[in-house]
Amino acid sequence: MAMLPKYRGKVVVIDLWSTSCDPCLKEYPGILALQKKYPQEIVCVSMNCDYIGVKTKPVEYYRPRVVEFLQSQNSNIVHLMCNEPADELFEKLKLDSIPAVYVFDQQGQQVKRFDGQYTREVSNASATQSAGKAAADSEEDEEESKFSYAEDVAPVVEKLLKK
Repeated sequence: MAMLPKYRGKVVVIDLWSTSCDPCLKEYPGILALQKKYPQEIVCVSMNCDYIGVKTKPVEYYRPRVVEFLQSQNSNIVHLMCNEPADELFEKLKLDSIPAVYVFDQQGQQVKRFDGQYTREVSNASATQSAGKAAADSEEDEEESKFSYAEDVAPVVEKLLKK
């Protein structure tokens, strides 16, 4: 939050993720695509939450695998590694789980939070069509993120950029 004033005038997207979170890794390319599409208008920030607070495994313990993943993605956005245990951070943020994405407007005000509690608004036709599929896929849904960059985050960012 302390870095938001530095980016005043730009939309800021902060992605909380972990290398042990499959939905996080699946959605990660979305933040890169968003930054690539709007390089002058937005700032995307990647915040890794691998650190769990075990004394024998300090933040530096996780750095090699985080760096390896970022390099595999050719990631060139702002990267942070949380030095607070993930559970403590999640409690402070009132966050059940990751992935989580926060979108801030050009004035630094949070306009949207995407997390496990987020539910996409769907039209009645879409809801009816997917009702049967949703029941059949309920086990798979627990392994999937409830939002995506393409369908959820990008439209919010684009709306902010049009203001």
